[in-house]
Amino acid sequence: HLLESLPERIQRKITVSDTGCWLWFPVRKDGYSLAYWEGTRPLSHRLVWELLVGPIGDGMQLDHVKEFCENKNCVNPGHLEEVTPLENTRRSGGNNSKTHCPNGHEYTPENTYMRKDRLHRECKTCTTARNRDWWARNRAK
Repeated sequence: HLLESLPERIQRKITVSDTGCWLWFPVRKDGYSLAYWEGTRPLSHRLVWELLVGPIGDGMQLDHVKEFCENKNCVNPGHLEEVTPLENTRRSGGNNSKTHCPNGHEYTPENTYMRKDRLHRECKTCTTARNRDWWARNRAK
């Protein structure tokens, strides 16, 4: 069993649920859990991943996959997937999962400005209107 290959002091922090989640306790207020390992305080799911699977790629994050559990304190590598920050945000239902801006304009490649960080976008229709309004108000000044 994969869990048994972890160091004993880590195994003691984990409770296996009937859903297959490996739940790490204690849990912080935000639902995640921290480990103490070799002088560092990594998030527990990242530590277990690195011990059992290997290093997490530069700039990558671990997503708690919806099909399994979405428990933030689950450290089962089978319930996690290495993804880009953009994909993790999209899956979490954050702003990048929305199909339309707050004013109802569709986010299409032609109607969307993507920021350099690739995590933020703006509606071109709304940005153009906002800029037009600003120039109209400030032209006479």
